[in-house]
Amino acid sequence: MAVYAFSAQGRVTTAAVGQGDSHRYPAAMSTYTCPKCGMSVGTMTCGTCGKELVHDTLQLDGGASVDVAKCPDGHGKIKSPQCCGEDMSCSV
Repeated sequence: MAVYAFSAQGRVTTAAVGQGDSHRYPAAMSTYTCPKCGMSVGTMTCGTCGKELVHDTLQLDGGASVDVAKCPDGHGKIKSPQCCGEDMSCSV
């Protein structure tokens, strides 16, 4: 059985399930969803290395937290997407 995935660049990739090829596609993709309208954002990639950004939470001074999407290789991070004037939540 094959799994078909679409990259952010629009390319189609395939991987065989159950044959040790789990390194060819992520186990869990960060999906951000708007709590108001339900719109969602799938894979976001680093412009430097092309790797999928991963969800993280920064703890700010004073106890507040901010959701971010960061490069797993340390090339940077961005604030998580917004929709309808609110932060989109992540379901990893």
